[in-house]
Amino acid sequence: MPFRFWNQCLPPTTTPHARDKSLYLSWLADSYLTAGEVEQAATVTGRALDLCAGVASVRPRERLAPVLRRLGEHRTVPAVAEVLDKARP
Repeated sequence: MPFRFWNQCLPPTTTPHARDKSLYLSWLADSYLTAGEVEQAATVTGRALDLCAGVASVRPRERLAPVLRRLGEHRTVPAVAEVLDKARP
């Protein structure tokens, strides 16, 4: 599956270029959701949230908003509930 490639390319959250990586992760999370991989989407969204927390740009957080809305449809999944809690201001 091509998603694994992106997961391997994006290292842990404490790295330079956090804005770009959080954007890439948002696209990956969206792809996981489209593929029906809800738990994986939640995991990747959590990583993106961690990255964009220390970024001055609002674009990553704005890009995650629709992903978080889609994840909300699966809030009974524990990994999703956790990431939705993390996303609350």
